[in-house]
Amino acid sequence: MYLCGVKIARCIAFVVIAAAAVLWLRMPIFTGALTKQTLFVAVHDALNLRERSEPTLMWIDDDGGQGVMSVKRLSDEFGMFASFAIAPALLDDAVADSLRRWQQQGFGIVLHGMRHELWRDWTEQQIEADIRESRKALSAMGFDTLRLQPIIVPPYAANTQTVRKVIGKCGCKMVTGAQLVNPSPDVPYWGRLWIDRATSTEEVKRVLLRVKETGGFIVLGTHSSNSEEFSEEKMRAVLQMAKKFGYI
Repeated sequence: MYLCGVKIARCIAFVVIAAAAVLWLRMPIFTGALTKQTLFVAVHDALNLRERSEPTLMWIDDDGGQGVMSVKRLSDEFGMFASFAIAPALLDDAVADSLRRWQQQGFGIVLHGMRHELWRDWTEQQIEADIRESRKALSAMGFDTLRLQPIIVPPYAANTQTVRKVIGKCGCKMVTGAQLVNPSPDVPYWGRLWIDRATSTEEVKRVLLRVKETGGFIVLGTHSSNSEEFSEEKMRAVLQMAKKFGYI
């Protein structure tokens, strides 16, 4: 009886260790502090057993002000198409005209809430209505809503079960506020590598090289119209590294 119990204990220990090893090997790369956001996305992605992809990069700018001009300049300079997460009610006419033209050129448009209101305590019906209203407003502005990217960036990075459920029902993927690098673009929840004036380019270099070795998917995040956060020079340095390492 005693020996049987020891064997069972050893089997349980082996299973736990094996599971921990699988999670560790598939865990995304953390680039900031451990939070509920990073923990949620990391565990979800680690449990996703799909094959790793080739290392790829996407730049999503959560903005709709004059800072988008800087994003466009840098995108043209590096021969890439950035994406813009926009709140239709906050767009002025000039910015809307520019974004509409850029969408036709291949730049991405991503939903970001109609008025950038916090979804955290909203019901499913309220979030669904906000998404519908956003699509309708963009269509009225002349955007091609059939070409919207199937991505939603919840306002204020709200990540709740209700938010995730609604985004899933919409057939979209969700970009959270999690500061991490994703193992694959195929999972429904993405963390992002935030780039602002305080971002260490050496740390970004380390992450880019690590992901190049292991395979993964990086979403670069910015707020281009916040001059206290966004630096065109810093972003140029990051994109230069990304291009050097083959991401662009």
